[in-house]
Amino acid sequence: MKKVFALVLVGVLLFLVIQKTVSKEQHNKGKNLIIVIDPGHGGWDQGASRENIDEEDINLAVALYLKDFLETAGVKVIMTRTTDKDLAAVDAKKRKREDLKNRVEIMNQDEVDYFVSIHMNIDSSTNTHGSQLFFKQGDDQSKEFANTIQKSLKQLNQTKFIPAVGDYYILNETNRVGTLIECGFLSNAEERTLLNSAKYQQKLAYYICKGILNYHKLYQNNDKVMNNT
Repeated sequence: MKKVFALVLVGVLLFLVIQKTVSKEQHNKGKNLIIVIDPGHGGWDQGASRENIDEEDINLAVALYLKDFLETAGVKVIMTRTTDKDLAAVDAKKRKREDLKNRVEIMNQDEVDYFVSIHMNIDSSTNTHGSQLFFKQGDDQSKEFANTIQKSLKQLNQTKFIPAVGDYYILNETNRVGTLIECGFLSNAEERTLLNSAKYQQKLAYYICKGILNYHKLYQNNDKVMNNT
């Protein structure tokens, strides 16, 4: 019961931080902002997996927290998925390709301003840890978008990574400003434990949200509450 209460308290505090630091004028400006959140993998595609912990589940959890935080700031959110399902037809011959194609179609809608694709990473070294963001080659706006979110996440996990060009279908085929976020490494035991905890998932979502709002000039920096949770 204490653990559940603590988790709820963390969530409430984070929502209060977002509400407090986004003014009424900024909130109204945020209403004109539309962001696609893409929880990577899902359904038959579990993504990376370690110790019976699947990437698809953590991706969705972080994405749903991020949705709530952004909506608190007045942003309209479009989700590519909200359940443990992929976006391809069951009888699709090239199911992975169709899944990615359908995600990109959602991101490329005319009204969309930005997109973020949420993922978890693995590495051959169990010592590698931290968040890293990727952007489309030659897309300076997406590079800056990724840089702003990366700086925000560094406050959480002291990542030494810097944003890099990513050769991913999701990035290559989109025509909107956006980034693919590898939130952390399931291959690192300590970070895997964090990534699998709801409290840390909420914090990841908070700092991603903060980075997005910073890029869009909607956030007034205030981490006092965050640093005490």
